[in-house]
Amino acid sequence: MKDPIRKNLLDIQYQKHLSYFTTAIIVSFTYVVGVFIGIITGQIQLQNPTHFHPLVAASLIVLITSVSIMVSSFKHKRNIVLELKKMRKENET
Repeated sequence: MKDPIRKNLLDIQYQKHLSYFTTAIIVSFTYVVGVFIGIITGQIQLQNPTHFHPLVAASLIVLITSVSIMVSSFKHKRNIVLELKKMRKENET
């Protein structure tokens, strides 16, 4: 594959993983703020097991999914940057 095409494909992949990463951060932040507001306004009562258990389950699902997406995207972004640096060194020689 030619270098400009390969570089463009890597750039597109980088942007895709950057979008995943930022979306996961936004979802996590929005969820935490929503739960915090629910607790402050009394809509969520932590002493009530019918509120607490579903909250814990939903929190685990949302936050574990978001963190796994962030970690995966971060690893992909790092690998893409390393690949682009490698390509740049190959073109200089």
